[in-house]
This record gives sequence, structure tokens and C-alpha cells, in this order.
Amino acid sequence: MDDEYPNGPDPAWLVWCDKLLKRLVPEDMFSPATSRQGQLLVAASTLFWEVRNAGANWDDKPELFAACEEFVARHLCDGTMGGWVAEFVRGTFAHLHRWMDRETQDYAGLYEAMFRLDGLAYHWCRLHPEPIPPEVVLWEFPATPDAEQGSVLSRGKNA
Repeated sequence: MDDEYPNGPDPAWLVWCDKLLKRLVPEDMFSPATSRQGQLLVAASTLFWEVRNAGANWDDKPELFAACEEFVARHLCDGTMGGWVAEFVRGTFAHLHRWMDRETQDYAGLYEAMFRLDGLAYHWCRLHPEPIPPEVVLWEFPATPDAEQGSVLSRGKNA
């Protein structure tokens, strides 16, 4: 694994990533995923989207982002892809927190790392082709009674 992907997944994988996305993630991105693989893609893309969204919802929904981060770390650091992935994931999340806490201005580095982390989630799904039953996850429930569609994935909406 380390030799094949020394710097994380190749962005040229977007074609098969799109196929996995369509197969594993609910079309509306608000309904619960029917497999753990789908949940992993939702959690990883939620974090990536929040970075793309300049952290607009980070302070308002910390428990949801923490749940996504824990879920992603638990799966990507499970040993499937080797020790370097666990080290990369931990380093990426440390960078994410420094950026969200305004302790660094390295947005380009964070964006690239989150892009690679998102790609690693797709690769994990590819390495686990048989559906794994989903878990009960925090981000599939509304944070407040008026939360839109009960998901953290209100794409493009700022706090």
C-alpha cells in the first residue's frame, strides 16, 4: 500500500469515486446511508465541505463535526491501509483544528490534505466492497428541532 500510494490517492480516481458515491451515498445527501461505507463517505465529505466552506458552520455544530472526525479516524486508522495512513489522518485533523482555531493560515495545505483524506475514504470503501451494516451516527440527527432535513450536510448554507 505505501509504495502504491505514497502521497495518498490519485485525483484521477474521480470516475470510480463518482460511481461509489452514487452507489453508497443517498442521492439527496440528507437521508441515512444504508452501509458503513456510505456513512464514511458522508462523514469525510462533510469535513471536506466545511473546509471548502471556510469553517462557516464549525463553531455552531462542533459535536457533529467531532462525530464525523471520530468516525473517519476510526475507519481510516483501522490498519487496512497501513500505518502511514493513520499518521496522515492524525496530522490532517491536527492541521484542521489549528486552521479552525486560527492558529495557522495554511489553507492551501489543509485543503490538499483534506482532499487526500476524502480520497482515502473512497479507497477504504473500495477495499471493503461487501456492505457493512451502518452505525447509529450523530450527524444523521438534527442538532436542533428546526435543523434542515436532520443532517449536517446542508451544502452551501452558511451559519
